[in-house]
Amino acid sequence: MIKVAVKFCGGCDPTYERREYLEKIKSAAGDRIQWVSIRESGVEAILLISGCPKACPEEHLQGPVPIVSIKTDDIDPQRVADMLIEKGVKR
Repeated sequence: MIKVAVKFCGGCDPTYERREYLEKIKSAAGDRIQWVSIRESGVEAILLISGCPKACPEEHLQGPVPIVSIKTDDIDPQRVADMLIEKGVKR
């Protein structure tokens, strides 16, 4: 199990229901991911959920922790969960 933090954009122009999509990702991940606060120590990956293609928060999230940035809900939630686990393990 890896520790993943979630960061949302400000939501100024969302094109899909971001929280609903997160719930689908959590369901797909099952017990393979422990969802934690971005401030918690030991975060192994960050899931950035932006509401549009601009993905403004990407500019501010730089550092040693791998980021999976989502700009649309077109990606299968299972694939997103797999990408997070892959990024966290390779770290």
